[in-house]
Amino acid sequence: MTSDELAYWTMIGTWFAGLATFSAVVLSLYLSASASKCKIKSVLKQEDSRSIKLTVLNRGHMYVEIDRIDLVVKKLFKQCINHDSQDLGDLSGYYFESNQEENEQYILPISSPSKSIEIDNSMLYLQYHSFVPYKNGTLDKPFKLPKCHIGIFLKSGEVFYVKMPVNFYRNYRDFVGSQFDEELYRLSVHPERYYAYCDYEELRTKQERILERYSQARKNYHLLFC
Repeated sequence: MTSDELAYWTMIGTWFAGLATFSAVVLSLYLSASASKCKIKSVLKQEDSRSIKLTVLNRGHMYVEIDRIDLVVKKLFKQCINHDSQDLGDLSGYYFESNQEENEQYILPISSPSKSIEIDNSMLYLQYHSFVPYKNGTLDKPFKLPKCHIGIFLKSGEVFYVKMPVNFYRNYRDFVGSQFDEELYRLSVHPERYYAYCDYEELRTKQERILERYSQARKNYHLLFC
């Protein structure tokens, strides 16, 4: 082998060694960055007609602290929250406040068991209501209900999303259309059992008011599409 050939193969070996070193550094940085990220597995399950259960599991190598849980509509690469969580309260509030050790309930330690949070449908509907363009409680035209997610917001600034069950939108539409059914029934059949009124004129005023709200709800129901 000539000196030129020896120099050539030495150069090739140096290149390969440099490439291997560079790859090792990149891999090391990647593994380090992955280890420092929060990893959460979350599952939504419809418990019954009144609530859903959110199960959260920490699958990473560092503890996770939940800041809040909200209903979110994702649009392209950004999230859209139309409600003020300070006014409505986040969806996890009732669960965490019902426990004595509130701060501990927000933390998911490493290799800890999963935690299940039961979320009442009424809270979901209240937050989802802000994504529908009601004007004084009424829709002006047909509206397709937007798909939404449960957003799990962490203290670290990271957000994890879980798709809402498909039947949530149908249930919301049914809720909107039937929310005054029971009150209308009570005012129509034996109202004296459920309401106090001085005379029939006052009763008629109550009946007209609830009938108007019932008609408004039925109109909204027929203008909502899943």
